[in-house]
Amino acid sequence: MVSVQTEREAMIEILTGDFRELSKNIESDSIDLVCTDPPYPREFLPLWADLGRVAARVLKPSGFLVSYSGNMFLPEVMGMLGEHLSYYWLGGLYHRGPKSRIWARNILQAMKPILVYQKPPYKIQSYRFIDLVESPKQDKRHHKWGQPVIPTRRLVEAFSNESDLIFDPFLGGGTTAVACRQTGRNCIAHEIDPEVAERARKRVATCQMPLIKPETIQYDFETMDTPRCKSCSAILETNGGPGRKKEYCDDACRQAAYRNRKQRNVTKLRPSATGASV
Repeated sequence: MVSVQTEREAMIEILTGDFRELSKNIESDSIDLVCTDPPYPREFLPLWADLGRVAARVLKPSGFLVSYSGNMFLPEVMGMLGEHLSYYWLGGLYHRGPKSRIWARNILQAMKPILVYQKPPYKIQSYRFIDLVESPKQDKRHHKWGQPVIPTRRLVEAFSNESDLIFDPFLGGGTTAVACRQTGRNCIAHEIDPEVAERARKRVATCQMPLIKPETIQYDFETMDTPRCKSCSAILETNGGPGRKKEYCDDACRQAAYRNRKQRNVTKLRPSATGASV
């Protein structure tokens, strides 16, 4: 076990062993978010049923489980999670750069599912999350099935708050723990391979905090411009997507902008003291 205290007083605890046993020490209804990435091959499918069962016990009411998944056995995975949790949404992780070839289907994989399940009762999440998360590049330096930190950080920020307690039962190379450290979340993580767990501990202990707090706003992949509302100038969560442009926060801002334009037009046409239009 290792505990790492960060600049934000976040607690990172990495335990070595099988999560099905280690999780018995976690209090029921005590976890704010389960964020994880279980192995995808067929022989590991039974772990998804165990993951759903454990998550249903340790999550706080209305807490979320957010997990990457492979595509090959997605129906089976969703069926097993659905036995214990309520389906909330299906997102995707978009891979930039080289694509993995799925030989059994002759497919170059550019996207993998992000499964979002919730422990009842249903409660809408407070953060408006864009369901396609970008992965800038593959990162297998710490584990053969590793994921980059940036998209995991997006998920952690979207489905939890600072100082929340995050649980990852399949830590691998430590990505979730690093994301928690960088965003001020507490984390309990389990990894069954002792060597991999030790590498994860060293990685977390030496990882650098981001120079700037990561943006919680996700932008359209086609532009680097920050979209702002034409009425109130607030930063928009998206510019509308490829081929579209979002200009206002909502209908209220759109109507306010329309009234302002109408008022300006009336002012321009109002007769002046000399009889000419202003």
